[in-house]
Amino acid sequence: MGAIKGALLMKSIELINAAVFLVYRRFYAAGIKDLFEKGETSLSRAIPPLLRIGLSHLDGGWRHWVLDQPWWKQLLVMVAMQTSFYMDDLITLLWLATRSEVSFALYCVALVLFIGADFARKVLQMETLLAATDALSSGGNILVEYFKAFGSMPTWQAVCIILFSVSSTVFVHGHNLFIIFNAVRNCCRPGSSEEREVEEREFTVRVAEHEGHVDAGSEGAGVEGTQTPHVGHRAGRAQHGVQNGGVFDIENGGQRDRPPEGVELVHGVSKPADMTQRG
Repeated sequence: MGAIKGALLMKSIELINAAVFLVYRRFYAAGIKDLFEKGETSLSRAIPPLLRIGLSHLDGGWRHWVLDQPWWKQLLVMVAMQTSFYMDDLITLLWLATRSEVSFALYCVALVLFIGADFARKVLQMETLLAATDALSSGGNILVEYFKAFGSMPTWQAVCIILFSVSSTVFVHGHNLFIIFNAVRNCCRPGSSEEREVEEREFTVRVAEHEGHVDAGSEGAGVEGTQTPHVGHRAGRAQHGVQNGGVFDIENGGQRDRPPEGVELVHGVSKPADMTQRG
């Protein structure tokens, strides 16, 4: 079997990922959702610590790229993640199925595009494996035969690998490095732990609202006796806060109302004035 036929066979097998996507969404989505929202899940044994770390990384750094985004942007992210070098297929597929909220039909389109875009790289892998196997059987140098396969690569194959695989790797891992940089910067930046806690709670409220767990008129849960805002996930939606049992509008018809006395706004979050002075 030649390299092209072998690559066609291997890429055809990957069509089974569509069925795996449905299984993950049906049996794992609720448990992983509890893991992110409650910190515990009934799938503890099925989701080891390293897998949780990988899912948490993707959720924190990539979810805003696909959540409530145009279909073409979701498609781009899915194809890039699967085409990139050094991306774990299991974690990527599990996260796409359980946390990205993309439709199954759109994932199937992305899967077909990924198989086509990744075909040239798979052919190169098969050629290098065949070259190494021939070197072993003939007593030749494996490394020499390995690099000969690279040197004899057709132009169309090299262009496809650079256009799809290399560009996807630069995009995906460039963003991963940006996520790590922001995480280190946030840990080292000056500021009170109370402010970071309020910011994290604000993000949690936004995610919970999108998933239907927070109603438009509900009151946010307090942090150390302070107000936690209700933040809409779409631009232009009114924000509400609760302070000492009274509801006030932070944004109303494009005009800002002043918060109650003794409360200041920090990054759109109402906090007691003494807390802002400590931060």
